[in-house]
Amino acid sequence: MANAADDRRPKYQRIADTLREAIRSGEYGPGDRLPGENDLMATHGVARP
Repeated sequence: MANAADDRRPKYQRIADTLREAIRSGEYGPGDRLPGENDLMATHGVARP
């Protein structure tokens, strides 16, 4: 995957892809809670709107 500076996809798509990859890799298993909105905003350096 291209680095974030070269990635022209919208931020929400990059965040979704990151979550999908974490699920596929086993970081999150069945029944695990995904990070909340505030955690995602802090991790990815984005604002809610």
